[in-house]
Parts: sequence; structure tokens; C-alpha cells
Amino acid sequence: MQGKYPYDYEEKCDRHWSLYQGNDYMSTVIVETLIENLSEGVVSFKYRKSDGSLREAKGTTNINLIPEASRPATKVVTDGPAISYFDVDANGWRSFRRDSVVA
Repeated sequence: MQGKYPYDYEEKCDRHWSLYQGNDYMSTVIVETLIENLSEGVVSFKYRKSDGSLREAKGTTNINLIPEASRPATKVVTDGPAISYFDVDANGWRSFRRDSVVA
């Protein structure tokens, strides 16, 4: 499929289908979409902190949107149980667990 989108639609569907098998599909898709959006720009989202409180965050993983002094020396890892992001309001790095995202 050719068009304005920079990804292969069929490949993306296959990826979502593989995530569906054996998992809570909707929460997985929400987290994967959030990760993708964080890599493209600044995103507002919510997650439940380990103390049970709700955190409203505004962040990114896009290196071009992070102040040079705060840029990581290595690639930001987003495929583990915890996702790191740069919080633009707090001007620092934060992380959240995949299972803590609130839709």
C-alpha cells in the first residue's frame, strides 16, 4: 500500500494481530500506539504511579525535541516492561510500566 503513511499497513496489521494472541489486545494496542506517538512528538497521557496515584504526563522520546543537555547517550529502550520518556513539564526523564497506562 502506497500513500502518505511511512509504514507498511499490512506489516502493522500483522504486528497488532501477533500482539492480540494471548494478551489483553486493547491495552497492548494503546501502549504500542503511545510508544509510537512519543517517538514522533510530545504527547499528553496518563498512567497510574506505583503509589496508586494518577499522573498526567506530557512527554516525548523524540531526540530532536529533548534539550541537548538531557539527551541520552544511548537509544531510549521502549520494548521492556518499563518505558522511559522525557517529561517536558518537569524537564527530566521519567518512566511508567506498560500495565499502568490509563486510556
